[in-house]
Amino acid sequence: MSNPFTLRTSTRTWTPIYKADADVDTGGADLMTFHDTALVKPTGDGYVGTDGSNLAKVIVWGSANSGEILTHLASYTRIGHGSYSGHEHTADGIWVPSFICTLQWTFGTLNGIASNFPDNVTYFAKNVELIDGDTSIRLITDTGASGIASVTVDLEGAECFAIGFDDTGVTNPETANAAVGLF
Repeated sequence: MSNPFTLRTSTRTWTPIYKADADVDTGGADLMTFHDTALVKPTGDGYVGTDGSNLAKVIVWGSANSGEILTHLASYTRIGHGSYSGHEHTADGIWVPSFICTLQWTFGTLNGIASNFPDNVTYFAKNVELIDGDTSIRLITDTGASGIASVTVDLEGAECFAIGFDDTGVTNPETANAAVGLF
């Protein structure tokens, strides 16, 4: 008798969190502080919908083959969409950010490819360290000069995932970006 169930993991595709590499020095949209975020649906750069995924894998790159950058990871879920406890809501509800962690990434010498995104003047992070937050995340680090560090996060039912950059206390590249693979 054959097993009627097959466990499969879908192919992971990478989605850049910013359409173009973010200018870290200027702050603005690329420097996200989650406690100041309005409780409306997150849109634009820095956010990606989770589309029913369970996990998010994150990699980071920047415009220098040395230095560090901090990232703040958060997830968003909704309160009050649909009907509950006798209250009928037709709006999108309130989007609640949930801090996941702060990570420090160290850049290596592995770079992108000319005429592609990321290109040959951007360098992938080779190491990642948990600074604050959820210790259940999975770090792949100490990859050497020719490896890419990554972090895997349990989305815990979130509808949206966010990454913000922070240059506080680190020697950062001028621009940085991240990619998220959902599965």
